[in-house]
Amino acid sequence: MGYFVSIVLTRSSMRLTALPSIERIGHRHVRLRELGGGWQVLETQGVDDPPEFEDAVAYLTRLWDEPVLAAYVSDDWCAQAHWATPTRLVSSVHLPRPQQLPDCGFLHRPDFTASRAPAEVADDIAGWAYAAGLSVARRRLDAVVAYGADVVAHEGDEAAHMFAGDQIFELIRALGFTDIPPSVPKKFDPYSTPFRAITAMGLAYTARLNGTLRKDGREGLTGPEQPWERAAIVLDEEVFAAAYADDCDLRDLVSRALSIISAQERPVDPSAPPIEVSADRVESTIAELRRGPAWSPPEPFVGTGIWPDLSSDRQQS
Repeated sequence: MGYFVSIVLTRSSMRLTALPSIERIGHRHVRLRELGGGWQVLETQGVDDPPEFEDAVAYLTRLWDEPVLAAYVSDDWCAQAHWATPTRLVSSVHLPRPQQLPDCGFLHRPDFTASRAPAEVADDIAGWAYAAGLSVARRRLDAVVAYGADVVAHEGDEAAHMFAGDQIFELIRALGFTDIPPSVPKKFDPYSTPFRAITAMGLAYTARLNGTLRKDGREGLTGPEQPWERAAIVLDEEVFAAAYADDCDLRDLVSRALSIISAQERPVDPSAPPIEVSADRVESTIAELRRGPAWSPPEPFVGTGIWPDLSSDRQQS
């Protein structure tokens, strides 16, 4: 399966997943890492990826009053990165090979940016980092930005290709976060029972698709909006945020999920009250949810990366 994901780096005293309007970049949060000093990096996905990144980064930088660097990775083949501070306009680059023309062929919003010399891009990112109070390993930053499919890191006689996701995390390491930690453990799996019926291309996806069809005048394919549709969309966003919350009302989330599933299976009069779910069913579902998965895949991006030896010259402006 391809790696289509948005990666967001910012600073906050609260979990990045709880910040207002994070859904402008994504709400299906994949991994959250705490880097120290309030800095966090989040891998997330949205409803209509790729996001409108230029507008989103400009808006969120002002809303959060913090520096933001974010990138959309397309199938681990390429990435479009954007960065801004509350006092600096949004800049962007397409990686790998910022000087590459013509267009890469992947969908980005905004479109594939104009050609830029790697040194110019590195200067721009370093300026952002210094404005954000970060240190910069300039040799590592230069290596990251200049890297391309035909410019490889060698280990012995073998050439190691660097995927776009790795390149973005190498960029983050060049900004002073030299050792990427494992992600913050989730309180529960947003794709486990009963949430997967809503989150995993389930009822929330169906509800959004129905809404689009109605806007296009094709209500004959969907019928009138059902009460469960809006509830499914709202719960879809809340479940992913709650998985990383310090405290969440799991009983409420489970009860609402089961009610939505029952309402979709047995449509009722829109004026009728929500379907009540028995306490026993809620408790048994919570018990199953808390058992959790027996196995989880190894995490990517953890550690000191490809060029740890290039971080010895860290500079603070």
